[in-house]
Amino acid sequence: MTYHPVIGWEDGRGVPTLEAIGVRPGHTVLDFGCRVGRYVFPAAAVVGDQGRVYAIDKEKDALEILKRKAAEEEWVNITPILTSGELTLEFDDATMDLVLVYDVMHRMSQRDRQLLMQEIARVLKTGGILSTMLCHTEKYENEQGDPGCSTDELIAEIEAAGLSFDRQLPATGVHFECDGSYWPHEGTVSLDVLEKETVFNFFKRPGR
Repeated sequence: MTYHPVIGWEDGRGVPTLEAIGVRPGHTVLDFGCRVGRYVFPAAAVVGDQGRVYAIDKEKDALEILKRKAAEEEWVNITPILTSGELTLEFDDATMDLVLVYDVMHRMSQRDRQLLMQEIARVLKTGGILSTMLCHTEKYENEQGDPGCSTDELIAEIEAAGLSFDRQLPATGVHFECDGSYWPHEGTVSLDVLEKETVFNFFKRPGR
């Protein structure tokens, strides 16, 4: 398993996409369920030397790929964190400017989603952004066998945790499904052939 470049992402749309989502220089960003770091590296480019990107995943092999790429390219503002799947985030309250949760929640039970949203609301600064991509949610059962849920149901769950819906960015998120039939065993793939998804942004309300 290796990190295959995506033509048009690493050398093109990655950085402006993260800027459109809301990442800014100096930000502290958390990517929950980061896999090999498709969003981690452009986020690190945006936040710069004064910022930090925390990359969390429970898949050791994927995180090792991220670590290897970060070391080879000398990224000093990326902190990979391997977990056992726990939902408690080992950060102080109000420490994150932005949290990414992309292509993750369809794998979680409703209870786990609610726990995660509460933790994200805790670690976000007031006005901080949760940015999520809600793909798959209505199509598949999750790992616990729970049925899929609608986008409206997920938005309601997120808002119940104290995060307010801000805006949606159609066709902004890229669905990096590494097991897809379009992904070559060796080599690269073009950004043009990957699915584009709507990104939903929420912000932390004062007093939460």
